[in-house]
Amino acid sequence: MHRHQCVVRYAIVSSTFGYVLAAATEHGVCSAALGDNPTTLIDDLTRAFGDATLAQDERTLNRWMDALSDYLHGERMRLDLPLDVAATPFQQEVWNALRAIPYGTTQTYQQVAQRMGRPEATRAVAQACASNRVALIVPCHRVVRTDGALGGYRWGIERKCALIAHEAAHADRWCVRVHTSPGREGILPSHERRARPADAENETCAPLQTLCILTQAWKVV
Repeated sequence: MHRHQCVVRYAIVSSTFGYVLAAATEHGVCSAALGDNPTTLIDDLTRAFGDATLAQDERTLNRWMDALSDYLHGERMRLDLPLDVAATPFQQEVWNALRAIPYGTTQTYQQVAQRMGRPEATRAVAQACASNRVALIVPCHRVVRTDGALGGYRWGIERKCALIAHEAAHADRWCVRVHTSPGREGILPSHERRARPADAENETCAPLQTLCILTQAWKVV
């Protein structure tokens, strides 16, 4: 969408992950960002949409901000909010694949590429993740490196770590997470809890083993 002479409305809320800014046109969310300073978030928004008229408008965005707040408090698994984000067809394909990663799980960049039918495009998938400007709604924080490292994150690697830990902590509210081996993450309906192997509690996938003391710094609950 052309940003010339359009109005971009935005709102900011605080959370345990820092400040969250969401901005939207009349067609959908065009930006969602996390940061430590609301002024910096507004400055970044101004640079990104310099040709638009910016207006702080909590009332208009109230419903969407409530959805983000519910997610950040573990009360919502999905953020199916309308988007108005410029993207190439490949970027859109990657972002759609990211939105399909189940809550409380992670996938590697390689796995995302394979699931898209593009096994040779691992690096391009990582670049598309890095270009994502709608945090949480397009959950690029759920994508990690094959070696178990977290990889990059536009809004800070510690914050990425905390978001993964947050989802893992709240996943049992919706389902029982099962990890049989790295790359085979899944979910199990609560009524099937008894069907898990006896040692399932000790099974973890490699990316989640990186969630250590960093999670405590963000007071994840």
